[in-house]
Amino acid sequence: LMVDGSCAHDVVFAGLCAHCGEALPAQSSSSSMPRRGAPRTIGAGGGGNGGSGSGEEEGAPGTKRLRPGFLTASLDLQVSKSALDTLAEDERQRRVRARRLVVVLDIDHTLLVATPHWQAGATTLKGVRGREYYVKFRPHLQDFLKCAAELSDLYLYTHGAAHYAEAVVRGIDPQGALFGRPPRLFTRDNTPPGLKHIEEIFPSDTSQVVIVDDRDEMWSQNVRTAHLIKVSPFLFFPLRDARADVSLEGCAARWQPPMGPAGSEEVASDRQLPAVAEILRRLHRGTFGGDSGSRGGIGAYPPEGGVPFVSDVLPALRRETLHGCVVAFTGVGVVAPTHPLAWWCEQLGAAVQGELSAQVTHLVAARRDTGKCAEARRRLAEGPRGLHIVHPGWVLRAMATWRRPCEVDFAMPPEGPVPDFCGSAWSLPRRPPPQAATAVASAAAVVPARGAAAEDEWDEWIDEVVVGAGLGKCA
Repeated sequence: LMVDGSCAHDVVFAGLCAHCGEALPAQSSSSSMPRRGAPRTIGAGGGGNGGSGSGEEEGAPGTKRLRPGFLTASLDLQVSKSALDTLAEDERQRRVRARRLVVVLDIDHTLLVATPHWQAGATTLKGVRGREYYVKFRPHLQDFLKCAAELSDLYLYTHGAAHYAEAVVRGIDPQGALFGRPPRLFTRDNTPPGLKHIEEIFPSDTSQVVIVDDRDEMWSQNVRTAHLIKVSPFLFFPLRDARADVSLEGCAARWQPPMGPAGSEEVASDRQLPAVAEILRRLHRGTFGGDSGSRGGIGAYPPEGGVPFVSDVLPALRRETLHGCVVAFTGVGVVAPTHPLAWWCEQLGAAVQGELSAQVTHLVAARRDTGKCAEARRRLAEGPRGLHIVHPGWVLRAMATWRRPCEVDFAMPPEGPVPDFCGSAWSLPRRPPPQAATAVASAAAVVPARGAAAEDEWDEWIDEVVVGAGLGKCA
């Protein structure tokens, strides 16, 4: 605590050193420290992964202090790097011993959707000073939260205002059993504007952190690749929601042709949260040991003193989704590596090609009047070739479930109404429309490992978990 006879001011609360009582100037709590689990970088000095880059001696007076967000959302508490590292390591070891992940949840369009005025189906949440908020909770929310809490420590991170987010927490966790009391809640009032930063909660150790959010573009590239489970946005109310125009779904919607009327018999319950529960279960097994699915070697428990890195397990599991698929696109503009549909296909394990080569297994088509689409149909007419013509909803469903979707459900029909690319991610018939089944029946039989039977198995698992065993038993 002492450096050259002076207090190091390792712990500061509300501007006062907790050891000597000296008043200290306010500091920003944002972090740029290297993180455990982040890619190692080599700076100009040739160093490895250590050091904050501040040029200040660790523990010296004036060293930048940071909020230990994994312990508190309050900006009043700030600690030095040495104290932070000690606290973070203690927390990491506790979670490893307890075999627990960390799950950071977004709120809006991930767990619920809000509307400025009451509408049918809305729940009223009470805020401060008599203010009311109108929301619709995503189906299976409480079961999902209970399941996630069995596997992990839960945090909330939203760009919404604190008074709104606090009302949400009181609505979904009135006893503080899930998010603690005071809640582990990060809002626009205690985090910087712009992109979300995982360092606001975990300044030095992100090794066990999983993020669940519908807005992948709100996170850095490293977080998107190594820590993020992107979910489809929950859009319930009939009025146009601006959320539909951004992110991956906004990209798909921009290329949506006019659609025919949707039949109510084709609408199924939103099952995104049960799907995330299954993904978390696989990640937990893959990180802490045991069977992690089809890749049994992912989940070997780390050696003594080792750190289980979610950033290693999550990308590997996600790449299993479309492993072996070779995807080409048509009708979605210029497909560069950063094109959202192409980027997510690669993250899901598919290879992406610019042309319709003989190796292509899936043509993702937003239009039916393109040369690629005509060539693909000509090939199908010549006989089964293992080629599917699907619309962009196939990619959205794969991203939302980490399961290869049944191509029959997402076939781009040769004529008639065009399916809803975004809505079909969950609003699917239990059996495909006749024209879709006719269009791809021959091809579906020759693509291995994923067909209607596998999709039925997925549906049965969801039904068993949600209706039967209950998500609380998913661990």
